[in-house]
Amino acid sequence: MTDKDQMNTGAPEPADGQSAFDSEVDFLEWAYETLGEINPSNYGHDDVCELNDKSVEVVLAIKARLMSFGIFPNAASGGAL
Repeated sequence: MTDKDQMNTGAPEPADGQSAFDSEVDFLEWAYETLGEINPSNYGHDDVCELNDKSVEVVLAIKARLMSFGIFPNAASGGAL
């Protein structure tokens, strides 16, 4: 994943002068607020598709953030993400 991939998500970018801690808190709050329950019994097909898209966006942003710290998710297990 490249920096460009992370920029294509809605993940917040660190603000000028923002502490690393505050930047990570903003990122985690964004991820928490963006993710939602995906339950086709409670939503229509289009709503489930939209929630799935948001979930993929968050997972890719989390992966990019971890990689920016030199952490490579699922590298040892050969996972797809």
